[in-house]
Amino acid sequence: MNAKEKYINELENFYSNLDYNPISSDAKCLYQTILHMFYKQNWIRTIKISNNVLIAKTGLTLSGLQRKRNELQQKGYINYFKGNNQAALAKYELLSHNEQAIAQANEQATAQASEQASEQQNEHIITILYLLFNYLINNSTQKNFKMCDGKEITSADKNGIINILKKLDIYMTKELLKTYPASNLLDIEIQYYVVSALYLSPYKIYINNLTREEFMLRFLKTKKYIENEDVLYFINYFIKSLQEEFMKKEKIYVVRTNEIMGR
Repeated sequence: MNAKEKYINELENFYSNLDYNPISSDAKCLYQTILHMFYKQNWIRTIKISNNVLIAKTGLTLSGLQRKRNELQQKGYINYFKGNNQAALAKYELLSHNEQAIAQANEQATAQASEQASEQQNEHIITILYLLFNYLINNSTQKNFKMCDGKEITSADKNGIINILKKLDIYMTKELLKTYPASNLLDIEIQYYVVSALYLSPYKIYINNLTREEFMLRFLKTKKYIENEDVLYFINYFIKSLQEEFMKKEKIYVVRTNEIMGR
């Protein structure tokens, strides 16, 4: 295959690739410009091109060139190697049709693996929430319960947690559970877990003074900003929100105490 035949072949592969790996119009223009320069330099592996040349040939601004170059690299059309210093020209490498397909397949495989790991983590946490909920509302013979972080709830802890749940008016009997909407069950399980986690933490000293209004307000704000799909992130955000509530009340208490003491 001579240089011109390879040029035509690369163009055909490029337009075929666009069917399943589309790019913007400006990115197409930039790719075609780079492709033509490879053709002129007889298809060596990498070529050096200055930004000024590409700006002149494409009509892009410098920032536009940088954005479209990143787009081409992220989409698997080119590799770009920045110069070692300001005076050094950048290097470009064209990725063949097969290399693009491999790059895209690797990217998809990585994304799928990450998604599967996230789903498995969610499933594990949801199972823990369900088991904890049943541990707290049932008179089971199980003495201890292990949380996600490895901390254990003892029988004494269980009674203390139940008292706080009752104080917050979220403790649920078996009879009430029968009438509770199944679609809302995850919400109550998350609330039970968060109360348990705070009870086992140094923030235990504050949770007894937490009102139902404060608790539910923080929970609803968390629901407003965080999706339930990422359960662990939701739980951590909710806990952090309650910790901020505790610290806010602590500061108010310190200020009032100082005022009383005349400090």
